[in-house]
Amino acid sequence: MMERLTVETFEEFSNSGYGEVKTYFVHTDHYVLISIPVWNWSFMWDFEAYSDDELKAACTEALTGPMFFEGAEEVTERFYQYLLRGK
Repeated sequence: MMERLTVETFEEFSNSGYGEVKTYFVHTDHYVLISIPVWNWSFMWDFEAYSDDELKAACTEALTGPMFFEGAEEVTERFYQYLLRGK
């Protein structure tokens, strides 16, 4: 069941030269689906199935398709900080 949908922009995308990239978050009790429609990209951040370190590594790897590794690490860390605030 979807509980909440939020749309955010993060300066890390602009800092990496991608401009204003809208990122969508669908929040539920157990996971957050992160989506960047303009890139046809999504990632499920499942709080119960994996550790934070495993999720950050997997998200960084998934982001290295549309981004360079260093930028992907920065964005993943920013997502993580955003999700911690939202919990």
